[in-house]
Amino acid sequence: MIIAAIALNLHLDLGPRMQSKSHAPVVTCHKGAVSYRFVGTPGVRFTYGGDDYRIPIEGSIEIIADGRSTDYVLAGNHLPVNAGALDAFGTATVNVPMPQSEGESHAQARR
Repeated sequence: MIIAAIALNLHLDLGPRMQSKSHAPVVTCHKGAVSYRFVGTPGVRFTYGGDDYRIPIEGSIEIIADGRSTDYVLAGNHLPVNAGALDAFGTATVNVPMPQSEGESHAQARR
């Protein structure tokens, strides 16, 4: 009886597998950036996706992409985030310029 149980178990485990009628998985690629690496002068403040950020002392901050936001706000100016190429991990680098101070803006306007 024990030998018959072992033989039945071996037959089930080692026997041929039946072809399943399942379909191959569907692969979906993400369009656009997964995250953005904002690079700039430490201390510069900007807004992305409705949240305020500041460039840390390291000079860059990586933020998960907000699918609804196509720009960031720097000193009242809307600048695009989709300006750079994506790296292998789906991260785009955004170079954040140093915002002009109010005094510099007025001086340039008078010229």
